[in-house]
Amino acid sequence: MRRHDLENQLRNANTLLVQRQESEQEAIQKISILTADKQVLQEKSSHLQRQLGNLDVEKRDVERSKLRLEKDKNVLKKTLDK
Repeated sequence: MRRHDLENQLRNANTLLVQRQESEQEAIQKISILTADKQVLQEKSSHLQRQLGNLDVEKRDVERSKLRLEKDKNVLKKTLDK
């Protein structure tokens, strides 16, 4: 009887071990997928940050151009008014 109980305990322990190993493997796969997703999102974020920086530069250039055009317009108005 004692041997039978020990064999059952051993089978149960082995079953639990296999289940834990499978769970661990699934967790490792999920971590791998999430790590790859994180890398993709970081690359997208970097790209969007570069685009935002470029748009800020473009916006400043447009604002400067607008100011120059307004000055030119005022000069032309003054010239025409004379």
